[in-house]
Amino acid sequence: MADEIDGVVYRAESFLALGRSDRAETLVREALAQAPRDARLLLALARVLDDQERWSDVLTTTEAALVADPDLVPAHILRAWAAYRLQRWDVMDQHVSVVLAREPENPVAHMCRALSGLRDTSPAGRVRVRESYLLALEYSGGAAWFVRTAAEIEVHLGNTAEARRLVDEGLERFPTDTGLLMTKAGFDGTPTEESLDIVSGMLAGSPTDPRLQAMFDSVVSRRRRRLLTMLWFMPVLLALGCVVPGGGFRAAWVALVLVAGFLVFGVRSATLERLPDPVREELASRAPWRLVTRYGATLAVVAGAGGGVVLSMGGVFGAWGLVVAVLAWAATRAAGLGYERAQARRADDAIAAESGADRGSRAGPLTSRLVRERFRHAFVVPVLLLPLVFVALFPGASPEDEAARSAIGVIAAVVALVAVAEAVVLTASVADGPSARGVLLVVVPVLLAGALLVTSTGGVADAVREWGAQERSRTPLVVPSTTTFDPDRFTPRPAPTVSIPTFEFQEFPEIPDLGVPEG
Repeated sequence: MADEIDGVVYRAESFLALGRSDRAETLVREALAQAPRDARLLLALARVLDDQERWSDVLTTTEAALVADPDLVPAHILRAWAAYRLQRWDVMDQHVSVVLAREPENPVAHMCRALSGLRDTSPAGRVRVRESYLLALEYSGGAAWFVRTAAEIEVHLGNTAEARRLVDEGLERFPTDTGLLMTKAGFDGTPTEESLDIVSGMLAGSPTDPRLQAMFDSVVSRRRRRLLTMLWFMPVLLALGCVVPGGGFRAAWVALVLVAGFLVFGVRSATLERLPDPVREELASRAPWRLVTRYGATLAVVAGAGGGVVLSMGGVFGAWGLVVAVLAWAATRAAGLGYERAQARRADDAIAAESGADRGSRAGPLTSRLVRERFRHAFVVPVLLLPLVFVALFPGASPEDEAARSAIGVIAAVVALVAVAEAVVLTASVADGPSARGVLLVVVPVLLAGALLVTSTGGVADAVREWGAQERSRTPLVVPSTTTFDPDRFTPRPAPTVSIPTFEFQEFPEIPDLGVPEG
């Protein structure tokens, strides 16, 4: 019987290595029907459930395995990991302590302790976290999974440079490790082109891997978001140039911003040529979200550049062009967000189908990551926009200055509202998103951004109206006056005298008679 169980466990692990967790689960459950309390079979089932990310079932199965064999250290490890994923810190710490008491050099237990220590944000807590993951790296011999997890911990601690160093060192030892490559491609500091090259290279070897495809889509979406940022950031820079007094500096500033902006879009066009053919075909498609993105971006560029130039030349009504630009950007973001959410759901479904996992109503890992990313974005963006808010609230010295400042206020308000709206929409679409308390926290930035939007829009309108009144007062309409009468205008004047010269005539000589008969 023991040999049969060993054979089942070996075959189940082979199926897991091939990505067939459904076959592995069927095999183990059939064996458990014959030996329902066998600790090795229960541990094998827990590993299958761990691969399927069914953390609650992992806790239940490992508990049964530990009842059958309390000294089964791998069951303690799996139970601690599942507790970490469910954020049940007391259960996690309990089993990590048990493992370390029996195996002080267990690398997984030390890494779990580092992950648990992330809750302590004090300087001393950060030191303990680093000590724990360094021990895990030492005892594991620098295995790829431990390097990747340590890098993710450093990202969480805000030390991206150290995370990149860890990953680069890991890639020197494991240059083809998919996890390390995906981690490097997912760093915010990694250039988008480098990330595309990394993921494209991995996709060439595994074109049907849903995780790689999802990673590629994520990189492309991140690149698109960064590019679309220029649609509202360029109008802000143009408006800031109009806040300073007119002259050569303003003209040079506006020219520099326009050149830099169009260079960015030029680099984008060049980068598109490097994308795989299916991606370029999708970008050139006439899908509704693509049409909104394409024409919305075009309108934002034209309105932003045109409005900024007109405003810099003294035409206060050009501020409305900057307002139109940020509204067009908002439309492109709404269309892009819908597409990103649909992509994440399709990728989650593909991954679940491949592994045989049943998520039920829970959001998949990629959808959850998108929700967390946008929710974090909703809190960071309003803080970063505070300098623009201060510029907008400072009174202008002239209608032109006031229009530029108010346009900056409108742009800041719209950008903040879009960031919050993205988080709220995504959170409402998943069952296990952030808590209701977290959602309620967005009410304050919404109210402040809404008030800023109303006042800044009114400021633009008032500045344009005042400028128009000033322009009309500079060129008054001249109307002939009829209130006075000049009587001398109609007094008869004496007729002018004309001197006619006198002409004296001389007598002509007499004509002789030529004898011509009369008749």
